[in-house]
Amino acid sequence: MGTDIKDDKIVILTLSGSENLTAKMTANGLLEDSNQVFQSLFENADVEEVALFWQLPITDSIGNTSDKKCLKITLTRNSFEDINWEDFDYHNYEFVTDDYIEMVQFPK
Repeated sequence: MGTDIKDDKIVILTLSGSENLTAKMTANGLLEDSNQVFQSLFENADVEEVALFWQLPITDSIGNTSDKKCLKITLTRNSFEDINWEDFDYHNYEFVTDDYIEMVQFPK
């Protein structure tokens, strides 16, 4: 697994998200936190791709709660460098990333 670049580095992180007052605020928090994580990881010039898997405690229909993956965001270095991070609206991840999957329905 890797990119076309020799000796590339791919970072795959599973992160625990923080719940907030509402589901929409929780989703916004995950996206906003992703900005900081991507910018920090791509400071390393050897990193060519980053995949973030966010998880949250989810309660099923019979009352059992466990951590479940709820969001995956993947950026390659090229995509990362195309983004103007100073003015980037994290609601646009869905449109600018190399892979964006919501495993749960987030309110828009």
